[in-house]
Amino acid sequence: MATFGSTAANSANPFVESARAAELAFDLARSYLLDLPGRPLGRPVSPETVAAALDEPLPDEHGDPAGAVREWFDRAGPGIVASAGPRFFGYVVGGATPAALAGDWLATAIDQCGGLWATSPAAAQTELIVIRWLKDLFGLPQTWVGTLCSGATMGNVIGLAAARQWAGERLGFDPGRDGLAGYPPIPVVSSMAIHASAVKSLGTLGFGRDSIRRVAAPDGRVDLSALEAHLAGIEGPVIVVANAGEVNTGQFDDLVAVADLCDRVQGGAWLHVGGAFGLVAAASPALRPRLAGIERADSVAADGHKWLNLTYDSGIAFVREAAALRAAFVATGA
Repeated sequence: MATFGSTAANSANPFVESARAAELAFDLARSYLLDLPGRPLGRPVSPETVAAALDEPLPDEHGDPAGAVREWFDRAGPGIVASAGPRFFGYVVGGATPAALAGDWLATAIDQCGGLWATSPAAAQTELIVIRWLKDLFGLPQTWVGTLCSGATMGNVIGLAAARQWAGERLGFDPGRDGLAGYPPIPVVSSMAIHASAVKSLGTLGFGRDSIRRVAAPDGRVDLSALEAHLAGIEGPVIVVANAGEVNTGQFDDLVAVADLCDRVQGGAWLHVGGAFGLVAAASPALRPRLAGIERADSVAADGHKWLNLTYDSGIAFVREAAALRAAFVATGA
């Protein structure tokens, strides 16, 4: 079996090699996009077949980057799913809009580090403007802060980390600095319909996946009476996780009623809304009423690679309290 990119490079200039590889990638992508309407959605291949096509020893020598791109594409072909095509209806996966696709290519080519203003003023300012536009689109207060991230799972991590920080500080400690061990537990209440990504995020943040207090959701929406009864027994600060677009039923929790219940909690409640499937409904005048009360949440997580048809991965997190978000993630370095 030939080694990926084993053909000797024709130029020692890395920028020329990059341009050649980019040109080939464009040609391959163009052909793929034009073939999508008639391309099979997927082929019945086994893990063993795909592994045999791709797995080989790590090359010892430099090869032709363009050759490596073509060779991977040819070998991987049977395992590529036409999820961007017009006949794919699984997993809320869709093709990217032309602007999203072109923007993704350009972002990769100019390769900016957007984590600091100094490393890319253009990237930093673009993100701030996009967040402002998205708050307008979704009907969220402009006083909130937000950030782009890798997906709704990371959006949940960010929002719930801010919630953890808020609750810990109310209990007299700094979770971001001190951790959770040895301090009063922070209760998390949601429904049986809580999304797996929120459960995973709570596990990542140290709450424990099995510690979530789940109340009934008989039709995919949280049972408000059950939620009220459960919250009535909590004295300290609590984190409540609600759904905007439950994954299996598409149902929306009554966010106004949930927010009302949170307001009554003696020790305070942080309302986090998982909106990966439903937040974009706010852009539709007909569907926007389903998100009534979203502006009363404390954090919201969503993504753009579902209904906004952005390229994978694309997540968004919005948080009411900037101080809690910053304290949860503060870091310094030389």
